[in-house]
Amino acid sequence: MIKLFSAFFSFLFFFFSLLFVYTKPLLASEKTDIALIKKISRDYTKKFCNGIGFGLSKESALEFANKENNLIFNKKIIANDLNRRLIATEIANSVVVGCGYSIDLEGEEDIKEFENEYISINNILSNESLSDN
Repeated sequence: MIKLFSAFFSFLFFFFSLLFVYTKPLLASEKTDIALIKKISRDYTKKFCNGIGFGLSKESALEFANKENNLIFNKKIIANDLNRRLIATEIANSVVVGCGYSIDLEGEEDIKEFENEYISINNILSNESLSDN
């Protein structure tokens, strides 16, 4: 009887340890991608909001931040492997929350509008299909 309980608990321990040890192979990669997207977004937002603060128009600040970010991140070839729609969405959210009040952007509709402007200025649509699933 003791051997049966011992075997049972050994099996449970082994089974649960496999559950906690096993992870999806892309999990670490996905976390890295999300961290890089957030970094790109923070950097872009900082440049965009500073441009607005210095008196640039929304379009000029978009172009300025875009050129600066492309110089940094394209040299590192980081952005090419990331989900560009996710980058655009993260940047739009960050900009509207960070300094949208300065240029009368607030809410979901303005986030979507800024996202579309960001996409068009970066010519993302020509390289990949951005249809929503």
